Amino acid sequence: MRKNYFIAKIMIVSMTGFGRSLYDDEQISIIAEVKTLNSKYFDAMLKTSRYLTPEHELEIRNLIQETLERGKINFHIEYHLKKVNPTLQLNTELITNYYQQLKTLAEQLEASTQDLFRWVLQLPDVNNQAAAQGDGLSEEDWAKVISLSKEALQKCTTFRKEEGKKLEKVFEQAIQKIKTLLQEVEKQEPNRQQHIRQRLLNRLQEINNDENYDKNRFEQEMIYYIEKLDIAEEKQRLASHLNYFLNTLSLPENSGKKLHFVAQEIGREINTLGAKANDALIQQFVVQMKEELEKIKEQLANII
Repeated sequence: MRKNYFIAKIMIVSMTGFGRSLYDDEQISIIAEVKTLNSKYFDAMLKTSRYLTPEHELEIRNLIQETLERGKINFHIEYHLKKVNPTLQLNTELITNYYQQLKTLAEQLEASTQDLFRWVLQLPDVNNQAAAQGDGLSEEDWAKVISLSKEALQKCTTFRKEEGKKLEKVFEQAIQKIKTLLQEVEKQEPNRQQHIRQRLLNRLQEINNDENYDKNRFEQEMIYYIEKLDIAEEKQRLASHLNYFLNTLSLPENSGKKLHFVAQEIGREINTLGAKANDALIQQFVVQMKEELEKIKEQLANII
């Protein structure tokens, strides 16, 4: 019974994704955002608040890799305190240094210094707010950061799966087009064989008129010629690879690499079919097959 590949459970996961989560109250605001693109490897760029320690960042990085596996990943965490701690102390030495350098530069460039002090107060490390927090993030706030990070990653995963569904349709349509073209090759096969047969008969007639031909060599060349023109195995293998590609789409695990290898085999059979066909119409079908295969290869670079 023919297997219906188009009702199989979609397991393709794209490497393109986006997820964003936020928390906001009277004390703090937190934003966790992740964007992903295709990459052969796990390539994560992590940008976090200065309140997060290296240990915090390592935990988040491990969480990213465990959840997203592969791709070029940009993960950003914003953490803001809305209320200034009463023990807040300004770093007056750093502020003075900032202000003097910027004022000197502004005078050299003949630029306005009207809002210079206000801008200096917004520069990094001009206050010890992190120090006023003791060890930085409280356990409660760190729990919020982790929760939002997981939520953003989950949204990104959902986004990736939705993109995977779109890619699945692209793959199915391209494979079906190649299958249809292969059927057209089958329809053209009788005409192709007739043309080959006629050329062989004409050549035999020429040889029969030549009394000096080498019979043994002629038989060897005929066998080689017939084998070279036989495309039955290529058609059979190509049909098998096309079915295997569709079957691989429904596997429960990420199968991007396997699909890439199957696509390579499909390409080999299409190229061999074109090289051996020796028929203008079949060559046109082969060119169209290659166009559909290119669509597949372009999108395979974007799945896990």
